[in-house]
Amino acid sequence: MTLPDRDLAGSYYYSAYEQHSAILRTWLVAYGVGAPVLVLTNEKVWELLRQSGDSRIIAGCFLLGVVLQVIMAALNKVLMWSSYYAEEDAGYAATRRYALTEVLRGQFWIDFLVDVVSILLFVTATYRMFLVLAG
Repeated sequence: MTLPDRDLAGSYYYSAYEQHSAILRTWLVAYGVGAPVLVLTNEKVWELLRQSGDSRIIAGCFLLGVVLQVIMAALNKVLMWSSYYAEEDAGYAATRRYALTEVLRGQFWIDFLVDVVSILLFVTATYRMFLVLAG
């Protein structure tokens, strides 16, 4: 796709990033909550997992993945509020607190790392569940 104006490129790419980020976070949280709910509502599956001894590890992986996503959403909320408030209050924009939030806001690797770790936790939990149910 060719953009009509170079000045629009930044907002175009950020809008696409924002949309993909929201979709991924929604899917991760939905999977991290939905998969355990499905297990808990099926007595046979729950009993197999309980007897296997892996239920705590599986539950822990799902819970930790969801917690990481919620913490990341909260951190992003704080960082965006800080940017907003700096626009409203020039005094706040001169504080160390604001400078720190600006440094953190520019660290994409934090978001990426949390997403990768969450995905790995969910893959681990799903794989271990599969082994128990297939076994």
